[in-house]
Amino acid sequence: ARVRAFAAYALPLVATNVLLSTIPLLNRAVMASFHGLAEAGYFALASDIAVKLMGTLGATLEILLLPLAVKALDRDGPAAAHAQIGRNLVVVLAVILPAGLGILVALPAIEALAVPKAYHGHLGPHLWLLMPGLMALPIMQAGFNPVYLMARRTLVSTMAALVAVAVNGALLGLALSGWLGISSAHGISLAMSAGFVAGAVIVAAGAARRARVLPGLRDVALIGLGLALVVALGWPLRRMEPAFAALSLQILACGAAYGAVMIAGNVACCRDVLGAYLRHRLGRAAA
Repeated sequence: ARVRAFAAYALPLVATNVLLSTIPLLNRAVMASFHGLAEAGYFALASDIAVKLMGTLGATLEILLLPLAVKALDRDGPAAAHAQIGRNLVVVLAVILPAGLGILVALPAIEALAVPKAYHGHLGPHLWLLMPGLMALPIMQAGFNPVYLMARRTLVSTMAALVAVAVNGALLGLALSGWLGISSAHGISLAMSAGFVAGAVIVAAGAARRARVLPGLRDVALIGLGLALVVALGWPLRRMEPAFAALSLQILACGAAYGAVMIAGNVACCRDVLGAYLRHRLGRAAA
């Protein structure tokens, strides 16, 4: 009975990961078949950069935040757990969105410093199309999926992954037939991104309906303001030379502006947490 319970919980999660992993593999194979290995290499590098960064952030946030919801469930019941997941979701949005947007804003400097010269100019178009989907995945994983994990309804994530595969496949067909209005190579990137977004929307809509897990409008507005400042400050520095100076300035200026908005607005109680940490450190130093 215990093995059956574990299998019912875990196998859908394994199936979800397998299904989602087939999308970039399929699209890379299609890209190589229709556009050659060089274009497949541009696509692969763009997707690998974003997948590794966003995936690492998503996994880290899940490891840090999920235990808070589980503790609330054990101590105070499902309503408290859902409230904690809503607070966790604000943290996820406040981390994932500026990370993804920051990569796009700083892309010329990143290309100059970390990307082989043969790839310059080819990475951006794919990355701009891929980034919405690759931000949607960690938001789904760390922000909304805990609702189903704690309810032991993990099959929902598998259904969302099937939707992602179907959307990707449909848009692949449209891209290769020229119906998307962009080059078919870039249409393949769009198909992958749209598939991931579609899967994330399914999970988010179900979580919102089942547990009313949604971020507060005030927090969303402040995150949006912070993102606007990131673009306003970082975009004019995109063509600055040398690239190292441009990237350093972008990180410092955009990070300071975004952090100031988060602290001033106390988004996800970050000002309270920071104040408690500083008081603790000062108290230890005084002692």
